[in-house]
Amino acid sequence: MERKGFIKRTEQAWGNKKIIKYAVTQKGREFCKLILEPYEDIFPRSEKHDREQS
Repeated sequence: MERKGFIKRTEQAWGNKKIIKYAVTQKGREFCKLILEPYEDIFPRSEKHDREQS
């Protein structure tokens, strides 16, 4: 995912160790919206679906 640009990796020193942090990039957010929004429309979560019908 990092190589494709969906997430970015940063390293931060923490004492004698390092912490690796991952964050979603704009490209990753756009991809998720493209995939997840239509999926949620087709297969809504029961909680969301129940609230909309109330």
